[in-house]
Amino acid sequence: MSESEKPQIDVPLALLNRRDVSAQRLETVHAAVAANNLNRDHPSVVVYATGSLGRGEACVHSDLDIFCVDVAEDPAQRIGRLDSIKLFSSLIRVNEAGGFPAFSGDGRFLDIHLMDDLLGLLGTRHDDYRNLFTARMLLLLESQVLVGAPAYEKAVKRVIDLYWDDCQDEQTFRPTFLVNDLVRYWKTLCLAHEVDRSPSHERTEEDKRRRRVAVLKLQFNRVWMVFNGLAHLLSGFGGTQGVPRLHMEKLVSYSPLERVLEMGEHDPSLVTHIQTLLNEYAWFLEQTDHAKTEIEEFFASDPNYDEGRHRGEVFCACMAQLVDHIAKTTPIHRHLLI
Repeated sequence: MSESEKPQIDVPLALLNRRDVSAQRLETVHAAVAANNLNRDHPSVVVYATGSLGRGEACVHSDLDIFCVDVAEDPAQRIGRLDSIKLFSSLIRVNEAGGFPAFSGDGRFLDIHLMDDLLGLLGTRHDDYRNLFTARMLLLLESQVLVGAPAYEKAVKRVIDLYWDDCQDEQTFRPTFLVNDLVRYWKTLCLAHEVDRSPSHERTEEDKRRRRVAVLKLQFNRVWMVFNGLAHLLSGFGGTQGVPRLHMEKLVSYSPLERVLEMGEHDPSLVTHIQTLLNEYAWFLEQTDHAKTEIEEFFASDPNYDEGRHRGEVFCACMAQLVDHIAKTTPIHRHLLI
């Protein structure tokens, strides 16, 4: 098939606009980081954005979701308590300079994780409740470095090292460990969603509105984040028996949009699935390109919510088809279930 005969993907305007807004907001954040000397004062600490900004899908109403990780292996080189307080103070100023809403939970999620914990506590009971699992998964799936580019590169390298630890030959290496963790992360997100669904008190109308938006975010944002990454990881087999480490490094550096576009470029049979995904996702982005209260009010309308649920089902079904289509060509297909 010639280049002119290959089916083309039409990227919806909503995704292109979000990409542009994300670039502008990142530029503002980087300027504020420089003004506060954060790269100079905390060399062992990386701060990376996740959420819509990390995916390159931010709008003017998006939050600044961040994780902080200290990559120093020598305890004597790690950031101290007073310097941590100074760092958080500076990050609050950065958040304000970028025009983002105040950090959620009155800043209670501002914390500095140790790289040794991200790696050494994997699989333990501490991995989930100390938010280490989420920090590790989002570093791979949707991260943009804000502070400490060298520390960020080191963090990414060490996490990939963890999953590629038993790689003897990249021609035959199967990243089963990482595939299992990606699926486990999806199950963790679903579990958190179910916990929130089981109230210990009668819900208010405000609770019900918030719940509706949470359901749709699970169907769209969360599915997009996890299974977009999983599909791209599996595409790294490329008809061979192994996934090279370079492919994983590329996955981390790409936005979700860039990943699906590359998959469609390499395998034209995926274009129909990808186009449907982008069209449905663009619809959701258009409906959520507003302040939180406006989004909740929009989906408080039963017809609007019903349309969202229907489109979410189409989106999830198409994502499942995409992953299954790619996985069937790999020697790791069964690991999605067992």
